[in-house]
Order: sequence, then structure tokens, then C-alpha cells
Amino acid sequence: MTVTIHPTAEINVADLQLGEGTVIHPYCRLEGTKIHLGRETILDRYTVIGGGSCFDPQAELVAGDFLMAGMFSQINIGRPVHIGDEFGLGIQARVFSHEAWLSEYDGFPCKF
Repeated sequence: MTVTIHPTAEINVADLQLGEGTVIHPYCRLEGTKIHLGRETILDRYTVIGGGSCFDPQAELVAGDFLMAGMFSQINIGRPVHIGDEFGLGIQARVFSHEAWLSEYDGFPCKF
């Protein structure tokens, strides 16, 4: 088996490991400190792995075998993301690794 990366894919990753049979389709963007993908990962067109704070020293994606990411999906790796084997991310689905708080001034609770 081999790894297939479409020429339009943009990759800017300090520590990148791609498992056998990985396919990165057109217009994907991978950026960050550390991305390790297992065997037979398929990133469909326009998938983004990276996002805000993706070059932070703790930022990483470590995925097991058979990760399938649908078109226009996104995995934000501002904080560590670990995914097991046989994980599917649907078309236009998004995974965010950072937290957000609603303002206490607007009446939202300050503890979650």
C-alpha cells in the first residue's frame, strides 16, 4: 500500500505521520504541531485539520486506523485530540477542542 496526497492539498505540520493506505483528497488542509493518522485514513475534499492554536506545543491529533472524514469536515486541534479506530466524521461536521464560555454578565452561570 501507499499514501496518496492530492497536489492541491496543503500540509504544514511539524510532526506528521501518515499510515499505510491513507488518502488525502483535493483541497484538504493539514496544519499544526503534531498529526499522526493511522492506516487507511481517508480525508475527503476540503477537510481541515488544524485551526486556531494548532501550532501550540500541546496541539495534536492522534488517530487510530480507518478514520474517515467527509467533505468540508474540520477537526480543530488547538488542544490534544485522540481518536480511536474506525471513526467517521460526517460531511460538514466539526470537532472543536477548545472551550467556550457564555458571559456571566448575560445571566449565564459561571460554573459548568
